[in-house]
Amino acid sequence: MMMTMLLTLILSVSETKLLMRVMRRTKTLLGLRMTTVAHRLMILARTTTLMLVTLTEARKEKSVKKEPKKGLVLKGLPLKKKALATEEGSSKKKTQKKKKDPNAPKKAMSGFMYFSQMERDNIKKSNPGIGFGDIGKVLGDKWRQMSAEEKEPYEAKAQVDKSDTRMRLAITRTLSPCL
Repeated sequence: MMMTMLLTLILSVSETKLLMRVMRRTKTLLGLRMTTVAHRLMILARTTTLMLVTLTEARKEKSVKKEPKKGLVLKGLPLKKKALATEEGSSKKKTQKKKKDPNAPKKAMSGFMYFSQMERDNIKKSNPGIGFGDIGKVLGDKWRQMSAEEKEPYEAKAQVDKSDTRMRLAITRTLSPCL
């Protein structure tokens, strides 16, 4: 009876009944005394309860906020990166971002950007009150539906702009010591 009470604390009623049935069959099949099986189950029940108590205590401790670590702390880095940064012999060094020349030319525009410049005003006139994002969606749909022949003038402008940008960048690099 005591064993049944212990088991019901840990297991549900149906699981306890099933376990008791298995214990009775085990006694007859293996020739073991019921007390031996009961003793083993009581040990199992004790360890399970201890495990449950330990688990709940661990959860309570985890929920309590920890104090911040004292000592050398690298601000702005997550904990894993802090460990990597303080680790000796790390092969990766932080590379600094290249300084950008303020006189350098901007990136060349694509054919779609030239198309967008030409068609944006037409879409605004035909759809007053349309949002910026919606205009972009409409422009994207129109661009996808255009054939290669229709895209050709915009792509030609983009090629000219690309070669012009390369030329200006080469000139800027020769004159500027920054790049």
